[in-house]
Amino acid sequence: MRPRMRIPDRAGDSETALLRYLVYGLLPAWFIPGLLDWNQHRRRPLPAGYFATIGLGVIATIVVPYGEELARCVKGDKE
Repeated sequence: MRPRMRIPDRAGDSETALLRYLVYGLLPAWFIPGLLDWNQHRRRPLPAGYFATIGLGVIATIVVPYGEELARCVKGDKE
């Protein structure tokens, strides 16, 4: 069985403060809209071109960093 992580009542250091922010702030901020989105798409199917746009987003995520590096090489910037 996995050991439980205990969060102290008062944040004494940055690790505890970050853990509180992630568990009580950011996680619900992602979970609640995701749950609402799932509920909407459960009732109504996704549009036909939706998956094509997901593919373009993935390709852009992969290609953009390489394009920036290529532009730096051509421009001659050294970092």
